[in-house]
Amino acid sequence: MLMNLRNALMAGKRLPYDAEVEYLECAGTSSSFPYINTGIVGDSNTTYEAMLWRNTQSTNECAIGSWNSGNTRCWIAYYFSNNFYLGMGAQVNVAGTPQPNAWYKQTLKIESSNFNLYVDDELTVSVPQTTFTSDQPLYIGAMNSSGTAFYYFRGRFGAVKIYQNGTLVRDYIPVRVGTVGYLYDRVSGKLFGNAGTGDFVLGPDKN
Repeated sequence: MLMNLRNALMAGKRLPYDAEVEYLECAGTSSSFPYINTGIVGDSNTTYEAMLWRNTQSTNECAIGSWNSGNTRCWIAYYFSNNFYLGMGAQVNVAGTPQPNAWYKQTLKIESSNFNLYVDDELTVSVPQTTFTSDQPLYIGAMNSSGTAFYYFRGRFGAVKIYQNGTLVRDYIPVRVGTVGYLYDRVSGKLFGNAGTGDFVLGPDKN
């Protein structure tokens, strides 16, 4: 982290945070449901890469997702009935059983007219590609259901990259300003703070 700060200072600008941390955690207590509003509307050209950790095997938890109603799902990192659940437009499928207290590298790709979700680089679940828009920005740490946070995530997230039409539009790393957690977007150079309640639990500083 000190090297990153030195590099930024040498380049003539100071990073808007105090330290990069290993992760932000959504503890999911009765009074604490933090999440991030990415501002990116989920649609049929949305893909991502993320490091995610589940604290529980509870059903209906969304790490990254949005929808409006009906067949407008963009459920790109969602867990349902103890499975990885992929919902894109009208297409849904479940497979695999993510275990709690473990990191997963999750990657959504568009390949051969399919949405393919890879977990630790292994193809886990697929649905056919269709054209849709959720009309809602993606949340990280919850599902954006018509503008309301829902299906809160209980777990941790590290780096998160979001792509639209193959273009990187969000390149998030978890950071802290003092003792407050944020995601720093290396594309826009902006901090994205908690839009929910309570606070993120901070992972240790990265060296």
